Amino acid sequence: MSDGYGSGDYTPLKVEHYRDLIHLHLELVRVILARQHWMSQRYYYFDVTAGPGLHPADGSLQAPLIFRQEVEWVELPRQAFFIERDPATFVQLRRHFEGASGWQSASDGFECINADLNPALLECMARCMPRSKGDYLGLVYYDPKPGKEVFEAMRFLAEVSRRPNMERIDFLFYVSATDVKRMREWGQTLDQTLAPFAKKHWLIRKPFGAHQWTFILGTNWADFPAYKRIDFHRKDSDQGRTLFDRINLTAGERKQRGPSLFDGQP
Repeated sequence: MSDGYGSGDYTPLKVEHYRDLIHLHLELVRVILARQHWMSQRYYYFDVTAGPGLHPADGSLQAPLIFRQEVEWVELPRQAFFIERDPATFVQLRRHFEGASGWQSASDGFECINADLNPALLECMARCMPRSKGDYLGLVYYDPKPGKEVFEAMRFLAEVSRRPNMERIDFLFYVSATDVKRMREWGQTLDQTLAPFAKKHWLIRKPFGAHQWTFILGTNWADFPAYKRIDFHRKDSDQGRTLFDRINLTAGERKQRGPSLFDGQP
């Protein structure tokens, strides 16, 4: 932990895979929008736990500035919101954005907001996605610190996902499955936590480390592709079922349940 910003052995891998997933998602949306002119021709992005933009320990780029690089490289019009509730961290985030070449104002499609997740996300959605129908494409990204509030935030995000204008907005989470299991007294299994989301299809990245750090993406696009180069698999595939079983249940729960068809790893 550095200045309240999490860091560990798998942080560089998280950043690398986040860039890969964002690039994949942007390219997919770019192709769709080129064919579907009836849809809003912008990419809508909500980073609801933005952080400082640069890692305070080593100065490496983190999610907000990586997203900026990728969306500008793909050359997609965008409406991107970076929500950070901690005032000191927000000051760093805003300073790093203002220092980035070419950034001037929210008119460039990037906006940093100092507020809590709940009111800020709803206000941003109301401002940039006013129509009550699913003609918007984009992503909500949630990268929380472990704690009880993870379950509260996930319940709120599940409610958001059920709004008509969020039908084609995907949800990407970076979580420690081990910490979710440890906090069962405050929440539910990961499967139960994801169930209320209005997303029909889920993809899971192979978990890493004792904390089982993993990316999880929810979408309504039946043909959303797996990304096997980074071990990112559809939950309805054999490998995806195995991965999800590992992150959803503890070893004791799997032992109590007995052998499963998809028990490929401990």
